[in-house]
Amino acid sequence: MTQRSAAGKRPAEPQSRGGSQKDGRAEGPPVTRETDHRRWREPVESFPFETNVEVRFSDLDPMGHVNNAIYATYCEQGRVAFFSEVFDVREAEGFEFILARLEIDFRRPVLMGDPLRVGLRLSSVGTTSFAFEYRLTVRGEVVAEARSVQVFYDYRRHTKVPIPDLFRDRVRPYLAPGVSC
Repeated sequence: MTQRSAAGKRPAEPQSRGGSQKDGRAEGPPVTRETDHRRWREPVESFPFETNVEVRFSDLDPMGHVNNAIYATYCEQGRVAFFSEVFDVREAEGFEFILARLEIDFRRPVLMGDPLRVGLRLSSVGTTSFAFEYRLTVRGEVVAEARSVQVFYDYRRHTKVPIPDLFRDRVRPYLAPGVSC
């Protein structure tokens, strides 16, 4: 687990980039660290697990920012790091679950060289499924938020199964405020 301090508060509304649109693209200079003045700063203390993720050259699109599909990979890297820290490999061998849903809200582009961090917390733990919330940040600024739902699953019988007690016990320290399991 990583210690960190509050990064400030998010403005009520993001400021518009301005300009008109022609052929579906906004006019104006390209968005870079220097020209993007919108700031999404929120406290991140409520995300009890964080991990660093390297932005690779192959993650970039022709515009020079991370391609939208790569954010799903960043969330996956966060999940893998979370499970590696919380569970011993032998304990997790019996845990079989599927990713049932993933939704991502993009706040600003991520560029090559940005120090990306992925924060995770569990936002719900039900009978057979659990949900993660993700906060992706660069230098404390929120660049994307995501949510995924995983379902414990028996691949031999092709049916969902109850969440094991060991899983519930281990994830308690990583629950979002107000969530129980």
